[in-house]
Amino acid sequence: MKRLLLIFLTILCATTCWAKGLATESLFCESTYKNKAVKVTIITKKNSEFRSISVRGDASLVSKMESAVKKDRAKAASITESYSNGGETYDVIFGVNGITVIFTKRGNNHADLSLSEKSDSSD
Repeated sequence: MKRLLLIFLTILCATTCWAKGLATESLFCESTYKNKAVKVTIITKKNSEFRSISVRGDASLVSKMESAVKKDRAKAASITESYSNGGETYDVIFGVNGITVIFTKRGNNHADLSLSEKSDSSD
């Protein structure tokens, strides 16, 4: 019984610690996965995880993504931003709590978001 409880707590901690309170993490949910305008990629390795969302044709979801990115961006110590095409294209890269966030917005209904984390653990 103790072993089962330990396994459960380990899994619970691993899943709750992944995004460390990032607003962008909430976008990786079933409703996003089922959206036909979305492509989701998740790559999990032993000591790292990469997640991305690509949206084509859903202005509402792009707006939600942009709002979540702005919330997380406020927590970042270092931010790199670029604008092109008269402000039509916006790119931002920043890190929060060991997670790198990359967001690109092209117009009102086209955006890409990725989160990547590499743990320091060597096991």
